[in-house]
Amino acid sequence: MKFQNQILLYALLPTLVALSLIAFTVHHQAQELAQSQRESWERTYRASKDDALKHYCAMATKAIAPLYESDRFDVVTIEQAKKDAATILANLDYGPDGYFFLYDFQGRLLMHPRQPQLVGHNLASRAIGKDGDSKQVIKDLIEAAQQGKEFVDYWWSQPSTHTDAPVPKRACVIALKRWEWVLGTGMYLDDIDTAINEAAEQASQNISSTMLLVAVFSSFGVAIMSVGIMRLIRAHVQDEERNRIANALHDSINPLLVASKQKIQLGIRRLQRITQRRTLPPATFREATELMDQILADLKQVIQDLDPSDLKHNTLDSLLQTLADRFTSDERRVEANIIVDGTKSLPLCTQKTLYHVAQLALTNAATHSSATHVSLHLEIDAQYVTFTTQDNGAGFEVEDVRTDPYRGRGLCNMQRKIEVEGGEFQLTSSPSGTTIIVRIPLERSKGLSHGGTSRTDQDPDR
Repeated sequence: MKFQNQILLYALLPTLVALSLIAFTVHHQAQELAQSQRESWERTYRASKDDALKHYCAMATKAIAPLYESDRFDVVTIEQAKKDAATILANLDYGPDGYFFLYDFQGRLLMHPRQPQLVGHNLASRAIGKDGDSKQVIKDLIEAAQQGKEFVDYWWSQPSTHTDAPVPKRACVIALKRWEWVLGTGMYLDDIDTAINEAAEQASQNISSTMLLVAVFSSFGVAIMSVGIMRLIRAHVQDEERNRIANALHDSINPLLVASKQKIQLGIRRLQRITQRRTLPPATFREATELMDQILADLKQVIQDLDPSDLKHNTLDSLLQTLADRFTSDERRVEANIIVDGTKSLPLCTQKTLYHVAQLALTNAATHSSATHVSLHLEIDAQYVTFTTQDNGAGFEVEDVRTDPYRGRGLCNMQRKIEVEGGEFQLTSSPSGTTIIVRIPLERSKGLSHGGTSRTDQDPDR
């Protein structure tokens, strides 16, 4: 595995593990919350059912109270009162499945408005249930009423469905001990299950949506981190490569050139001793010595361009001023001046990028455009740094340079450096001069503040 891929893996693996744990925790807590909400909804629904059942039972007992509480009836009259009470209860209903029923203490059905065919039958031993959990429902209802328990959960067929399939039901029962009756009414709970299942389904969809958002945002964050880390790695690797090349030139090529120059000078002195003349050496030797001096000076500048380490000890504006002074005092006959607006410190990578832009602009102006004046303007505000170079050279056709594979390498490298910094690069050229405008956001460049430039070495060739 490549070194940069290993760094990326080691950097992202803890993040991915942390995100996975967060996602698992969020999902687990969301499931627990959904279960808690389901139980809360069920308790609320059941409480509302219980309140309604209590109200209906109170209404029924109040309706037959004059008949049940009178002590003036004889046996015949009591039997008639029971029939009248049963008739009143049979006519009380509150919907297709809202009705009252009557049993005696032995389990015989006395009144059932929805299932009259069962009236008169003893149902105490009748077992009704589901999934092998059948119970003697009527016996349980009678025992609950006699013990003063108000509510009983059981299974019973729902008349409105016209089927015998049992569904869950909750009943409120009251014992009328004087008549040995059990008065009751019930509500079917299938609507509770339906409502709770719908709510649970909605909660599940919400959880899925939340997890999807977590996954999307996590992926987006990991992608941004990956891009940022890869750019930092490339910037670091390329900066190290710059330093390596600069050190190689400084430690190997430069000493060889110095030694070559010394050999030439030694040869000149030996030639003078042999010829016993103190005259000036031949022009060829003088030109070779001057050429070696020029090569050494150019090599020194190449090393400086590859690794402008002075940025670590000097400010960018002072180095730009030094660069402008060098071009002005050089034999290139270029007058360069610099204007700096703003004092905010810049990240090191941004300083290096702007320094190379200035180098390339001055080199192009002096070498290719035959310019006599170049202005450099560095403007720093709270959000952006803007660097503008403008010369009065002959200019060129921008499109021709961009499409020619043998020209414009320096400009292309410059544009790539700016794009790596997240900045904008504008180039215009005409017979009256060339203008380069670079604009880099400071917030974007903070993440690369400890790295070098992120593209290949500058090529001074336009």
